[in-house]
Amino acid sequence: MIFLAASGVPDPVSLDPLAAYGVVGMLAAIGLWFMYRAYNREVTKHDEGEAECKREREVWIAKTDALNQLIRDKYVPALEASTAAVAAALDLMRRRP
Repeated sequence: MIFLAASGVPDPVSLDPLAAYGVVGMLAAIGLWFMYRAYNREVTKHDEGEAECKREREVWIAKTDALNQLIRDKYVPALEASTAAVAAALDLMRRRP
């Protein structure tokens, strides 16, 4: 190559395009790296949100089960007693002349 440069003939293997592509390639690699990090960050946020949603659903189900148990334990017997009281009152009203 030194002989070609000295003879005035243009160098057929120039490093200028490779240097230009190297910078563009480096910028592309940096851009891809940032996109990869951003993608992983979004996937992590999505997974954390999904896990939180699952935990909230389990809490909601536990609260709903507790409420259903409370209804079975407290309100159903009270409704049975009130139904019996209303039935007794209707029976008294029917017997009344």
